[in-house]
Amino acid sequence: MPSIKEQKKILIKNAGHFLQEDKGKEIAQYIDLFIKEKLKIAANK
Repeated sequence: MPSIKEQKKILIKNAGHFLQEDKGKEIAQYIDLFIKEKLKIAANK
């Protein structure tokens, strides 16, 4: 079973405390990929 350690790390650059206000479109793209199960799990090997 996958764990959080195997999940792809996402860094939102140039965003402050209110991510949804600073980088809303970028965050929405990652959420959309997650919902569509297209956000790949990274291999830690």
